[in-house]
Amino acid sequence: REQLIAEIETLEENCWNYRDVFDSLSDVVARTNKDGFIEMVSPSVYEVFGYFPEEILGKRAGKFYVDPEDRNRIIDLIAKQGFCKHFETQLYTKNDIIKVFSVNAKNYTNRQGNKLGVEIIFRDITQQKIAEEKLAENAMLLSESQRLAHLGHWYWDLDKDTIEWSPELHRIYGIEESDVELTVSHCRELYFALLDPEGQEKLSVMMNEFLHGSSNQMHYEESIVRNNTETRFLETWATIVRDKDGSPVQMFGACLDITEKKITEKKLLESKEGFQNLFEFAPDARFIYKDDVIINVNSSFLNLYGYGSKDEIIGK
Repeated sequence: REQLIAEIETLEENCWNYRDVFDSLSDVVARTNKDGFIEMVSPSVYEVFGYFPEEILGKRAGKFYVDPEDRNRIIDLIAKQGFCKHFETQLYTKNDIIKVFSVNAKNYTNRQGNKLGVEIIFRDITQQKIAEEKLAENAMLLSESQRLAHLGHWYWDLDKDTIEWSPELHRIYGIEESDVELTVSHCRELYFALLDPEGQEKLSVMMNEFLHGSSNQMHYEESIVRNNTETRFLETWATIVRDKDGSPVQMFGACLDITEKKITEKKLLESKEGFQNLFEFAPDARFIYKDDVIINVNSSFLNLYGYGSKDEIIGK
């Protein structure tokens, strides 16, 4: 008799422990019978769905799904593999507010193994999905901004010996993303193939000094030849992160394609040189003045007016 009483007390204690856990769940646990009607739900349904348990007990579970077929898909998965894990679906909460949930489900049975219905755990992942969508949107905006600006970025983890290139950096280098293994040695091989021997030597020396020196910032310009035909001019910034002993552990940077800028500068220089030559060697006397002060004269002017040098007339 005493043993029986002890067993009953243990069962009661376990029951109360189970109830405490059940009542404190943040996820919603529910059971539906074989006909799809809700016959049990955890108190957390109020915090997540806005309903008191008694408001939805006896209701058909399918009515809460935005897409009613999702309920059937969950049942089909359970029938095929015995369970359903991390199935994402949208459900109506009170006042027809839609939330996103991750669903885990399986059949529940009696002691004889007869199926009684489905046991489901609903986890509200609405904020997680919003954050994921925002991150995806930000990533898309960053990628598009880099594409428009011709600015790529990279990250090198020296401890893991891995490197990451942004999509725009791949475009700048003319290297498909699928061609790159995320190892330093492979990226170095692809990148060095874009440089001429002099550029390879210069970069190797500069990088070695940067890694083993004391400076944490580096800035340089370079030229590459992509697809073996097209020359591009690049401007690169790099920052190194060191541990407490001064050893490099991470490096990150950005690369700007300045080819158009270089082409424009060259054209302007050529135009300026052309104008200077036209001005300097014109057969007639010419001078340039600003605010009634002469700032330049050509050789013909000096010869015509008998000046020995430009210094005698400029500034007057």
